[in-house]
Amino acid sequence: MERNTNLTKILFPVGFKSIFYKDQSQGDRSNVVIPQFRAIVNLETGSTLGVVGLGYRLITNKSPPPTHSILETRPIPPARSTLPSRSGLRPRQSCS
Repeated sequence: MERNTNLTKILFPVGFKSIFYKDQSQGDRSNVVIPQFRAIVNLETGSTLGVVGLGYRLITNKSPPPTHSILETRPIPPARSTLPSRSGLRPRQSCS
C-alpha cells in the first residue's frame, strides 16, 4: 500500500449527524431519532466514521487548541510503590 501524504485527502471536513431507527410499530415510514447519540461523518463523502455520545466534542487539526485541559486542573498524585507481604501488597514506607 502506498503511503498517503496528501493533506487535503487526510484532513477532510467532519461533522455530526443525527441517528435514526425505523419504528416497526408505526410502519416502515416512521423514523425515530436516537437522542443520546450522534454519528461522526465525513462531510465530503457522507461516510460514517463512528458513533459517539452527546457529550463528545470534535477537535480537528484546524481547531484552536483548548485553553485548558483536565491535566492542568487536576494535579496528578505521586506514584506509590508497593511491597509484597503475607497479607498482600502494602505501601512502601518512605524514609524521611
